[in-house]
Amino acid sequence: MWITLTDSSALGGFGWLFVAMWASGCLVALAVLLWPFELHVDADSFTTHVWGRQRRYTFVACSEFDTMTVRGTTRVVFDHPHERPPSWFRRLDDRLAGRNHAIPDTFGLPAGALAELLNERRRNVFSA
Repeated sequence: MWITLTDSSALGGFGWLFVAMWASGCLVALAVLLWPFELHVDADSFTTHVWGRQRRYTFVACSEFDTMTVRGTTRVVFDHPHERPPSWFRRLDDRLAGRNHAIPDTFGLPAGALAELLNERRRNVFSA
């Protein structure tokens, strides 16, 4: 049995909602293909590329890296000074998470392994 968008009695108008959700998913998938998440680790810093946006963090300004699990997703978290005064939302998020920054992906590594790799690079910067 096929349900068409013109048969409003079958879905009660939810057909358009389905189409909107499907289109949103397609747009997100396209964005991930066009702008994949990337992590570049240098000797004294690391750079994240997320949704076409680039952020560079120096290891000197970062705290130690740790992992945090929220809703089944484990992320690498750390403290880094804000470039501008944080908004009320960011202050609330900082209190809830305990750290003020998180790396948005683990880039194919377990979160603990990525945190250890970044901590090792951070220690190398301070020992040099």
